[in-house]
Amino acid sequence: MIQRNNIYLLTLICVFILPISIKAQEKLVKEVQVVKPYEPTISDAFKITHLPVISDTVKTIPEVKYYVHTKPLNIGYTIDPIKPAKMVGEPLSHLYNSYVKLGLGTKLLPLFEVYLGNKRSKDYSVGAYYKLHNSYAQVKLDNDESEFAGFSDHDLQFFGKKFLKNSIFYGNLGLTSNTRYCYGYNTQIDTTLEKSGIKQNFLSYGLDAGYKSNYVDSAHINYDFKVLLDYTKDKFSNNEFGFGVSGNVNKIFTKQMVGVNLAINHYSVSENIDSVGNTIVKIHPWVGFFGLKWRVKAGINIASDLHGDQTKSGYYPVGSVEYDIANSYLIPYAGVNGKLQVNDFKTIAAQNPFLIPATGVKNTSHKVILFGGVRGNFNLSTYYNNL
Repeated sequence: MIQRNNIYLLTLICVFILPISIKAQEKLVKEVQVVKPYEPTISDAFKITHLPVISDTVKTIPEVKYYVHTKPLNIGYTIDPIKPAKMVGEPLSHLYNSYVKLGLGTKLLPLFEVYLGNKRSKDYSVGAYYKLHNSYAQVKLDNDESEFAGFSDHDLQFFGKKFLKNSIFYGNLGLTSNTRYCYGYNTQIDTTLEKSGIKQNFLSYGLDAGYKSNYVDSAHINYDFKVLLDYTKDKFSNNEFGFGVSGNVNKIFTKQMVGVNLAINHYSVSENIDSVGNTIVKIHPWVGFFGLKWRVKAGINIASDLHGDQTKSGYYPVGSVEYDIANSYLIPYAGVNGKLQVNDFKTIAAQNPFLIPATGVKNTSHKVILFGGVRGNFNLSTYYNNL
């Protein structure tokens, strides 16, 4: 009986508990949607930037002892000489040792010119030059007579140079002959003259020799000394002997150049020209300043004219200035100058061969000479100078 009651009681309990468990099971089987998979992360770690330092207050300096035993090292190596490098420059232009020039103009005006000389040499340079220029023209005068009015010029020159290490010996020997015919006589007074009667000839011998420096750089003192001998005579025994010595010395400093020129000339003439001789003494000190584009020069010409017992001295200012505007293409310049011009027999005869020698021409004093212009270079071989 008791067992039957227990069965009823157990059955009743199951009836009440079963619905509750069924509800609980329904909740567990529901679906869950995960949006993102799980990603585990680890937070950043911070490193210690300071290195550990051990501070030792006691310093020990080790004592090192060493010994050097010298011993020659025989390597047995033979040095082969190295050939020096050679710079190959532009080839030199062909040099001719002679030339001949021929010409012919109107009125039978022949021209002949010849030159002979050695080629390039590091030791010397020698040569000779001859020029002939003639004319066979005639001119008709007021009396309708034709007179010979030609001329004849001969010029023969010998020259040479001897090249030393830093200097040069040079010399020139010349002979010139100039023939003229004085055809312009008064036809109303004079009768017709023979060709030999109106002939005038000037013969001149000249010799000059010198010694000058030839330094490559400009740090040395530059010099040039010269001796001059000259003799001139005409058909009527009028003659003149000239002797002169000259020299100039200059030196370039950092931005200036200093120099002096000196010349002494003496002229002795025949009595038909003048009764006394003439001596000229010239001295010209100067100084120049220069920069990259400008150049200035200043000095003074001092000249003494000793003519017989009379002595005249002159002082002439000398100066010039120039400035390079366009890299050597355009260089304007201006300056002042003065000089004593020597009117010796040879100079006067060359300017006017029809002048009577016994005219007593004195030397000319040019107190002030002003000049100016523009010069420049178009290229390495072409330049201009517009005074």
